[in-house]
Amino acid sequence: MKSLIVYTSKHGSTKKAVQLLVDRLEGEVAAVKVEDAWGIDLHSYDRVILGGPIYNGQISMELSSYAVCHLHTLMERQVGLFILAAAEDVFTLERELEDAFPDPLYAYASAKEAFGYELQLDQLSALEKMILEANGISRNASKLSVSGIEHFAETLNKK
Repeated sequence: MKSLIVYTSKHGSTKKAVQLLVDRLEGEVAAVKVEDAWGIDLHSYDRVILGGPIYNGQISMELSSYAVCHLHTLMERQVGLFILAAAEDVFTLERELEDAFPDPLYAYASAKEAFGYELQLDQLSALEKMILEANGISRNASKLSVSGIEHFAETLNKK
């Protein structure tokens, strides 16, 4: 099985989560940032995984555009979708995950997961810090869900 992970990572947390995922997926796995993925032929992969962080309730416009532009081809492959998000309640996480991707792709995906989050405040802009503080977050946090990443990988490996 050949897998391609297309992701965005602004501060490195998603890249870290992607590496944890790569280590758990069976078969050949390539991971590329979305800006480098546009020229890749998706037909040469059995599985495509898309993911990235949620900022202000939304995934990056570039990853969203990538999913829309490749929707037909994606829906001919096994698909996994993930987000990194600082929301604590499960209902918000589910909504952010569902809203991050086109409706047909979300419904089609065989694995969907929120991988938790990591925050290093010294890497954030003043605006990002202000938004987090408004949501009650004022210190560094490392809450990547290794169990969520493992569950996601196991689900994909079973198919």
